[in-house]
Amino acid sequence: MRVVTNKRTGKQFAAKFKEYSSEAELERHCLEFGAIAALDHPNIVRCRDIYVNGNKIIIVTDLVEGGNLTEVAA
Repeated sequence: MRVVTNKRTGKQFAAKFKEYSSEAELERHCLEFGAIAALDHPNIVRCRDIYVNGNKIIIVTDLVEGGNLTEVAA
């Protein structure tokens, strides 16, 4: 995950970069991330956008600060 900033608004988000190696894999990832983007619940991090750039899929979500989940749950 990387922290990214919307240049227009200055708001920060989290971005995950996932590589794919075939069109079938791209389609599978897009279906999976599309389903995640449709979720709207206060206890689930909101997926804001999905981009494809070269052989990478970029998933942009709300930024949640305070460490990663495995550290918090331990």
